[in-house]
Amino acid sequence: QVKTTVEKLGGIGPGTPFFDPTAFAPVNQVRFGSTGRNLLRGPGTVNFDLGLFRKFPLTERFTLQFRAEAFNSTNTPHFNNPNSNVSAGGFLQVLSAQQDQRQFRFGLRLAW
Repeated sequence: QVKTTVEKLGGIGPGTPFFDPTAFAPVNQVRFGSTGRNLLRGPGTVNFDLGLFRKFPLTERFTLQFRAEAFNSTNTPHFNNPNSNVSAGGFLQVLSAQQDQRQFRFGLRLAW
């Protein structure tokens, strides 16, 4: 079983492989491997979204609703999958992250 180097080395960034590269044989020619499909899993994605809603009655017929929402409220980085090209220099290294920073959204809704 392939162990991630997050447990051993720290795992994310240039020069640090996410998986153990010694578990794979060097590729000298084009061939089909003996591993199963989707053998490796990348870093997971954890999201924590918050929402706050409050209704204010204006009259019997009209209500005003205030909405406040926060997406990725902990501002946790979501790393991309490791490079899977064996011929590339950064094989099995996580070199980038998704551009999904914390976002806030406010709104008012008038219902009748």
